[in-house]
Amino acid sequence: MFSWKFHFLANLFRDILDHQFEEACFDREENREKARELVEETLQEYVPYASYQAYEQVFSQEDAHAEFIEYQLGEYTPTLLDIHYKEQHVNAFEGAIFYFCQLTLSDTLVDKFSFIINQPLKYESKEKKRFVVKYTEANFRYFDPFIISYIEYTLIPILEKRKDIIQFSLGKRVYQLIVQDLEMEAYIDFQNLTNGKNKATYDKTIESEAYILGLIELLEASSSYRDRLSDIQLNSYGDIELQYFNSEVFKENTSDKYFSSQRCAYLKTLSVKNM
Repeated sequence: MFSWKFHFLANLFRDILDHQFEEACFDREENREKARELVEETLQEYVPYASYQAYEQVFSQEDAHAEFIEYQLGEYTPTLLDIHYKEQHVNAFEGAIFYFCQLTLSDTLVDKFSFIINQPLKYESKEKKRFVVKYTEANFRYFDPFIISYIEYTLIPILEKRKDIIQFSLGKRVYQLIVQDLEMEAYIDFQNLTNGKNKATYDKTIESEAYILGLIELLEASSSYRDRLSDIQLNSYGDIELQYFNSEVFKENTSDKYFSSQRCAYLKTLSVKNM
């Protein structure tokens, strides 16, 4: 049962995040993006996934700070993200799904899906130049309308109710800190590079060297705080990554952008040592 639940939610959430459902098929077109945002926020409860998304956002955004990051580190590519974060986790996305599957909310979503799929599906049929409302059992022919209806009228309301709870989640806090810290790092480096050689300009532009030193100390404190938040989740829920890696649902999938073959090899070595 756990394996079915895991793969169902992983495939559903991945399709929602990747915009696999046509906007025009929703009763309200804005619900496609709304579902994506809610799924993103829900998965960000898991600290490693929240961290990955934060790095991805900063490296891919288009502003002055991002341009300077590119100047320092090279133009954004998936490889760049790999170097800075991806290789720290075997699969941040599926780890987030595994974490979510520990929550009773995951059972609620699966139970409602199982119930709804056994109910008659309403659809419009064109007969004699007019549309007639009909009902049929859910089948592959009508599966897309069914799953979109499930997203709009079951998934979205349930995740919206949880939104008030997760606004203070560990992952959300880590996400915000990483985004701010990376932008702060880029700002510090940019100011040092452009103004550091000219003391008069340096002081005029950023007030004083003490200001930059203060930001550097803030970054160090923030890094320690992020580590502490990760430890809190680890102590509360156990090592989710290791649980996922040792579970029946783990798979080595090199085509998945979140999968790290390097981390996988390390965890295998770790498992052998612990035998």
